[in-house]
Formats: sequence, C-alpha cells, structure tokens
Amino acid sequence: MEGIKRDDYDDQTKEIRTGFFQRHKQQLDNAKKAENVDRDWIEDKNRVIQLNQKIHQRRKNFDTYKNSIEVEKILYNRERHYTILLGIANALAIGGCAYVWMK
Repeated sequence: MEGIKRDDYDDQTKEIRTGFFQRHKQQLDNAKKAENVDRDWIEDKNRVIQLNQKIHQRRKNFDTYKNSIEVEKILYNRERHYTILLGIANALAIGGCAYVWMK
C-alpha cells in the first residue's frame, strides 16, 4: 500500500468496504429466501401430517362403524334363531297339550 496517494487509498478502502456490505446484504437476502422456503416446506409438511391424522381417524371411525354393523348382524341373527327355536318349542308344547287333551 506504499506509494498510493491518500485519495486512492480512501477510494480502495471504500470499494472494499462497500463490497463487504453488498456481499453481506446479498447473504442476508439469500438467508431470508431460504428461510421462507423452509417455512413453506414446514407448513406443507404439517399439512400432510394433519391430513394423515385425519385419514387415520376416519379409517378408525369407519372400522368402528363396520364392526358395529357386524355385531348388530350377529345379534339380530342370534335373536332370530332364538325366536325360531322358541316358535318350534311352542308348537311342540301346544301339540303335546292338544295330544294330552284329545286322549
């Protein structure tokens, strides 16, 4: 830096300083852009997680509904079979009573 006039030295240091500031500003701008991209990605990821949770909840609700229908079918068939058996038993009992009375 020897042999440089004071004005040239000031100009060179000013250029170096403005170069540093411009680079720093550019890095900050890039960091903000990356932060925005990261924030958007995180929001999308959270939406996907919520969607998956809702899908799992609906699947559980559907499975519960399906299971309750199966249980109702089983209970209905069981009651129907008991009703048929009781009807047959009543018919046999009435037939037995009629046989005894006719004799």
